[in-house]
Amino acid sequence: MLRRFCAVLILGITAVAADAADKPSGVTGLYLTTRYPALTVRAGETTTIDLSLRNFNLPPRELALSVPQVANGWKATVLGGGQPVKSAFVPAGW
Repeated sequence: MLRRFCAVLILGITAVAADAADKPSGVTGLYLTTRYPALTVRAGETTTIDLSLRNFNLPPRELALSVPQVANGWKATVLGGGQPVKSAFVPAGW
């Protein structure tokens, strides 16, 4: 009997305000970050990975969000405020 293992990955998106103290000087660009860039999830488990969007020295903009590839048998959902989202707005200076 073949068992199919499935895991669900839920990505939560937040925009993070950058204080002068934590804003690197001379940095420009949009950044998607997480506290844990390497993570192991057991088969059959559901996990949430919080992501933060940062905008250094660029105009405000809307960003399309998607997970174009996942492993066979896996499912990935991008959530914002607990709801599925397809884009996020990142203000200037965030």
